[in-house]
Amino acid sequence: MEISNNLLAVLVIIAMAVSVASTMTMISVIPGKPAPITGYAQSEQNATTTATVTSEANINLVSTSTIAFGSKSIGDTDNTVDMAPHPFTIENNGSVAVNISIGIFGNNLWGSVYNDANFTFNVSKNETAKTTWVWGQPTWANILNSTGGLDTSIMVFNLSPDNADGDRINVHLKIIVPPNEKAGAKTTLVKFNASIG
Repeated sequence: MEISNNLLAVLVIIAMAVSVASTMTMISVIPGKPAPITGYAQSEQNATTTATVTSEANINLVSTSTIAFGSKSIGDTDNTVDMAPHPFTIENNGSVAVNISIGIFGNNLWGSVYNDANFTFNVSKNETAKTTWVWGQPTWANILNSTGGLDTSIMVFNLSPDNADGDRINVHLKIIVPPNEKAGAKTTLVKFNASIG
């Protein structure tokens, strides 16, 4: 018996339709069937990820590393409160609150006298809306010499490590040229040290 091409095509289409219908019936009608395939998660599991951040005291000068007061005469006074020159801006880049100290590392600024009231500092907030840190030096104070590399003037306590909480301070310097100071360039190294608060 000979089957025509048209009859063969009709039989193939019927076989495909029966196969698709059977599959759809198994997926959606049979009791105890698996959940229909939807592309959405059908169950949920929770898992935990952990990490530990180590305690690190780390500060960074973010504005300038040099304050240049320019040419001055005997008895002249200048400071950075007017932002000319710009003060040192320190940022806490560590992972904990820090206490910061300041000291002169090496030679005094002046040759004629010990610095005392002729070279002083104070601290102001750089991020004015923030209030989470406690500052220890809102008025002018002497910058002490760091004997043997030890910092001797504590200025800021508990400077936050979080940008959202205010992690920057301005350290202002003030100079008064002493009466007997010799002419010439005057330089000293100011050192900042951070310890865990």
